[in-house]
Order: sequence, then structure tokens, then C-alpha cells
Amino acid sequence: EVAHLRDLQLDPDLPVMTAHGVPHLMAALAGEISLEEAAARARADTRHYAKRQFTWIRRNMQSWIQVSTQEMKNIIDKIAILVNR
Repeated sequence: EVAHLRDLQLDPDLPVMTAHGVPHLMAALAGEISLEEAAARARADTRHYAKRQFTWIRRNMQSWIQVSTQEMKNIIDKIAILVNR
């Protein structure tokens, strides 16, 4: 997919060109870094992004409710029943 984006020669500032991993894969395709390095950088960027999201949630959503996996499944099942009526 990234090779196809490269071939389209899109504006590098477009959101699709700055999506997680795309800049690093572009660099790998250009021979600037290895594919392994691109993957490592993409993983690090994704981790940092997730940390920023959790920081924002902690600061801005004081009433955030944590639910277990089983509770979430129960909620989804109840919603599915309501939607499929």
C-alpha cells in the first residue's frame, strides 16, 4: 500500500502520508533505512501516540469508567439485541 502511495506522488503533508508507519515505510522504500528499522520506529511512534491518548483521557475525562472484557461483551450483546429488534 505504501509503495502505491509513493507511486501516486501525493503531497507529503496529506493525512494519509503522515499516518502511523507511512513515513518510516517510505524511508525504507527509498533505501534510507531498513525495513526492520521502519517497523521499530512505527511501533515506537504508535506507543507514544497511545501514551498521549491515555494522558489526555486521564486529564480530560474525570468520569471515565473502566469495564472488564466480560462487562464489555455483555454491553455489546445488549446493544446488538436492541439494534436487531
